Amino acid sequence: MSLNSPPAIALLDLIAVPALFAAVPSGRVLRWNQSAAAYCGVEFLSSATLAELIKEGLARDTTDVAPEALERALTDGTPLTDIHATLIGRDRLPVAVSLQPAEIDGNRGVVVLCYPTTRWVEARAHADHAEKRLAVALSAAGLGSWEFDLHTRVLMASPQCRANHGFGPDEDMQLEPHILDTLHGEHRALFVSTIERAIQTHGSFEIQLPNMWRDGTEHWVLIAGRVVDATSMVGVSQDITQRHAVEQALRDSEQQYRALVETANEGIWRVDQDARITFVNRRMADLLRITPEDMVGRHKWEFVFDEDVAAMQGLFDRRRQGVSEERADIRFRRGDGREIWTLMSARPLYDERGSFTGAVDLFTDITDRRRWEQELRDADRRKDEFLAVLAHELRGPIAPIVTAVKLLQAKGPKEPSLERFRQTILRQATQLSTLVEDLLDIGRITAGKIRLEKTRVDLRDVVKQAVETSMPLIERHQHRLEVQVPDEPAYVEADAARLAQVAANLLNNAAKYSADGGQIEVRLTEEQGMGVVSVRDQGVGIPLDMIDRIFDRFIQVGTSGHRAEGGLGIGLSIVKALVELHGGSVEVRSDGIGKGSEFSFRVPLAAAGASV
Repeated sequence: MSLNSPPAIALLDLIAVPALFAAVPSGRVLRWNQSAAAYCGVEFLSSATLAELIKEGLARDTTDVAPEALERALTDGTPLTDIHATLIGRDRLPVAVSLQPAEIDGNRGVVVLCYPTTRWVEARAHADHAEKRLAVALSAAGLGSWEFDLHTRVLMASPQCRANHGFGPDEDMQLEPHILDTLHGEHRALFVSTIERAIQTHGSFEIQLPNMWRDGTEHWVLIAGRVVDATSMVGVSQDITQRHAVEQALRDSEQQYRALVETANEGIWRVDQDARITFVNRRMADLLRITPEDMVGRHKWEFVFDEDVAAMQGLFDRRRQGVSEERADIRFRRGDGREIWTLMSARPLYDERGSFTGAVDLFTDITDRRRWEQELRDADRRKDEFLAVLAHELRGPIAPIVTAVKLLQAKGPKEPSLERFRQTILRQATQLSTLVEDLLDIGRITAGKIRLEKTRVDLRDVVKQAVETSMPLIERHQHRLEVQVPDEPAYVEADAARLAQVAANLLNNAAKYSADGGQIEVRLTEEQGMGVVSVRDQGVGIPLDMIDRIFDRFIQVGTSGHRAEGGLGIGLSIVKALVELHGGSVEVRSDGIGKGSEFSFRVPLAAAGASV
């Protein structure tokens, strides 16, 4: 028998896939086409049988035996169609084998066609991989899959799906009665109607329901499904008990928050990153006499007066930059056009990435407080005006009194008792004159009417003039005075009389508030471009809780005996005001009552060669 019979070869070569003709029942290969020879090799085909060429399984997973269907076909000549196997050759080729009885050159046998299925195998491998990944994803999410036969109404569920409904992995679980028995009342009716509507419309559904497990515990389950064809519906289920509890807690918290916000006595609104109002509570709407609906979506500065818009925008810019603890008095324009004052506290808001998302502002009505403050300011202004008028009225008679006393001293009788009376009158008139001048200075400072006559002044001369002014009081109390000034001049551009007034005031206080025979020190130093004059005493000292208020008006420290020296408690406030007018500052140090005190003031030194 010739293996190269032209009719047989021509017949097989018409086929594009590997094709063989084998004898029955031996399975010996008698003919083959060019495709088979190219893949398996002529030498192998010449000695091989079908059982050696075709193995059970696909590609790398093949076994060493021939498919059972192939062996039966070789025995009785039964036709085969699309038996998946592997063709052995230079490599292992996945094929779909078809076999038909035939006779070639008088030989009874079968024609075997091997259709390569490599792409199919790859696709199946990808599908298997995707299916495994899907299974992992479903498991990680607690999702169970199910399929419902619309004709038989049989439910096939994965173990995870059974677990989501409280069933074991091998227990039977059907829609009726198992799942429906876990639902009660309106939830059961809702679930049934949802399922039936999806079936009737060939659509999908998703529903969350509470179901009662057989152990008596209540769980929440999410069920989603879709009709995929006329016979089946598929879907997933998930136990969402924990998520539902968290969501319910959030809803409860939000309800409590809204109840708190709506019942608060303060106005509250929330704005986005562009300062547009996204929420406003009822109290805020009532404060502004505007409905919440008319406020939401508008910029916050649309509710203030035109002259206050820039200030409101500046506050929001600081909020955008992260300033959170700032408070401010805000004046709003109400819906009726009238003004209302509020105290605003605000806090910026950020998302999880730290980006600014807006702010929450809280407003307290302080309209009455502002009105009272204004009334106090008006009363204070009227008081200052009264004191200024009073000082002017008192100044008039004082000068004649002083003049008359001095004439009596010069021309009157020299009787000692009368001389003592004249000294008392002169001293008290002089003290009264000092009080009047202090009142006048306070009036000028309050009104901003003090004018400084600046010249180039040596601070050593200022100290000298102050010592001369205060010396009578110092000597009367028998104090010891120590003056320390530098050898070199310390020039400042200042009103010499006013600075001497400042220094004399500090010296007078040291003399008045120190026990007789006390020690007083005056020092002039230079520190970082400033001229510093300090007056230190060993007197009554200052309570620690009054240190920050000692330069306020009408503040006095000491016993009634000290206050008998005269004074209204305005001298130090004048000192502070005059020094600040010179661009300087004042300072006080004291360790408390009975431990003395040190007052100092500093003013800028003049540049070398400068003149006024």
